Amino acid sequence: MAALVGLLMAGCASFPERAEPRGPTRAAAPTRPAAPIAGPPDPAAAGTGAADAPARPLAVDRDDERPAREVLAETDAWLLELPRLHGLEAQWRASDLLANFATLARRLDRTGTAELVGSIEEDARALGTDPGWFGRTDLARSGLRASAAALDRIAEGRAPELRPWVQAASDAAEAIRSENPFGIERSAIQDAFRAVADAFRAAIQRTGARPQQARAAPR
Repeated sequence: MAALVGLLMAGCASFPERAEPRGPTRAAAPTRPAAPIAGPPDPAAAGTGAADAPARPLAVDRDDERPAREVLAETDAWLLELPRLHGLEAQWRASDLLANFATLARRLDRTGTAELVGSIEEDARALGTDPGWFGRTDLARSGLRASAAALDRIAEGRAPELRPWVQAASDAAEAIRSENPFGIERSAIQDAFRAVADAFRAAIQRTGARPQQARAAPR
């Protein structure tokens, strides 16, 4: 009997001691398929949700015959709103602002800025209808550059003293890096929109429309 007990004790001693209590093995854990990396939405899969929503009306498509100072007042309200918007809403508001810049340029010099106004409106429409997956920063920059060029045309023909404002607007537009997504460049885009609006404010004041007082000329 003693020999049997000794044999059993020797057999138990041959198994290593377990440092932790027994639990489920890794193989017992449920497995999930790897999630694919997100990419641009598939046009073929469209047909639900936002894709079925009515098209958003574009400011560039409205028949705008308002006085310049009313257009400028609306522009100022939109500029205050722009920093609080993100994603598609920010791009739509940028489209609206470009539409107002086109209207202001047309009010100030209908013949001299006609080609540039057409370019601004083209960018505004594209930005409002085809925002793109990463954001159409290139359209915002292009529209702002065309707006600054229209202001330069106005300064050349009617008010040479506008040059400091026009240069500030042009520099701000050029500072936007079009290769970056809209969200990354949002601060630069906002600065450019404000600089262009200030230049239009100064232009309207100096050509007799008498909107609110323009800011001091940038140094």
